[in-house]
Amino acid sequence: MSNEEWDIRCSACGKLLAKAQEGLLTIQRGDLRATFDGRFRASIVCGRPGCGQKNVVLFVSHELRSPAFER
Repeated sequence: MSNEEWDIRCSACGKLLAKAQEGLLTIQRGDLRATFDGRFRASIVCGRPGCGQKNVVLFVSHELRSPAFER
């Protein structure tokens, strides 16, 4: 799998919403970091004041991984 990193940005204002790298989608806000893998569709609402755009992300992880919450 590629090490290339992709920025997921708001389609209306361009604010960074998440990053995709190595088959994982990562959302980080302040001290909270959430990492997802697998196949899913996510709706992410932009938090920039005055924007509030709903962004839909279709994500497919091609690599077989154990769930992100397991050690």
